[in-house]
Amino acid sequence: MEYRNVVVVPAYNEEKTLSKTLGSLVHQSLSFKHIVVVDNNSTDSTGDIVRKFQTNRRGNSIIHLVTELKKGTGVACNTGFGFAINELKANIISRTDADTVPDSDWNEKIVEYFRTHPTKKIVSGPSYALRDEFYRGRDKVLWPIAQVAFRLGSVATTHSLFTTKFALGHNMAVRDYAFQEVGGFSNSSIDEADEDVEISKRMYTSFGLGAMGYERKMKVWTSMRRIDQLGYHGLVYYYWNPGVLPSQERRIEMTNGEIDKR
Repeated sequence: MEYRNVVVVPAYNEEKTLSKTLGSLVHQSLSFKHIVVVDNNSTDSTGDIVRKFQTNRRGNSIIHLVTELKKGTGVACNTGFGFAINELKANIISRTDADTVPDSDWNEKIVEYFRTHPTKKIVSGPSYALRDEFYRGRDKVLWPIAQVAFRLGSVATTHSLFTTKFALGHNMAVRDYAFQEVGGFSNSSIDEADEDVEISKRMYTSFGLGAMGYERKMKVWTSMRRIDQLGYHGLVYYYWNPGVLPSQERRIEMTNGEIDKR
């Protein structure tokens, strides 16, 4: 079986970080034939950055720029995944975020995982703190702890084991037919639900815990900018109460063209 893995990157006002993400995706040990960036109606130079990569083509990847005017990360991802499946004939669709840098063998590890685990429908991997302007020395220790705390806390609050294997939005890959069968991502706003948790729950409901995988070799490094804005206590609170931030004032601080009611 030929594995056709297309990566989708939803992006909203990501002019400061998108170049690093695209740079990592066009220099993979196993090249992505197609990279899809979904511009979620950005007001900055996000689209221009993608077009520059298209013009100054590096590596073997073809970069596609798709525009989704309706705001929402889930909506943008559904648009990108639909494009990957229907137009590019992908049978694996990966996703990372525009402030995340996947490891150089990320695509290789994803394809290898699905080839050797034929019953798995969705897979995720570890997330490490990216050493960018928001990085602090504490993040090396506290970021892994925060992720474990979220998963364990979610088991306690949801009374379900699916959160032990939920796929991080910035580090996930799914089979095309499984994505279609569960109806894709949630189109709700971030105030109502986190789309990565929701699709993981749908996979669990439809296929069971055994269909959800975790590959330690599938590594990404993600920006700590949300940690910088919320702090670790705020992040854990936010994930236990999706969309509910500590205060309206804090939401205004977070918005600033980067994080809003998407």
